[in-house]
Amino acid sequence: MDLNSLSACLAAIVCSSEQPPLCPLGSPAGDGAYVILKSVLERPSHLLTDPQAGGSFSMPNPALWQSSFDAVFGLLTKYCLSKYESIIQSILAQTTSNTEVIGPEAVRAVSREMPMELLRASLPHTNKQQRKLLFNFAQ
Repeated sequence: MDLNSLSACLAAIVCSSEQPPLCPLGSPAGDGAYVILKSVLERPSHLLTDPQAGGSFSMPNPALWQSSFDAVFGLLTKYCLSKYESIIQSILAQTTSNTEVIGPEAVRAVSREMPMELLRASLPHTNKQQRKLLFNFAQ
């Protein structure tokens, strides 16, 4: 697939009325769509560094890719922040006063519930502000 086709895939995700496939692998929401999205995010790294890799189907449009990626990254970060808040609220509701339990329990829940593979696949395409957001979120 060339860069323009991959951009169209991301744009379709953003424009879809359906929930994007952001749940991590192993969740009941469906691994197939997640794996495809991960692949769509990984492929442009190769295409952008090796212009011959995409073949001669069409002229690559890096600006189209970047704007499509930015829109998907926005959905991804909203999902992660919402999931994080949900995890913390759930843990706080289950614990009474033992704040030492909150830390390890939250770490386990976040690592289980977050789409880490998508976040990793997104990293090469992020700008400085997006990387800072990911760094802050990781802490």
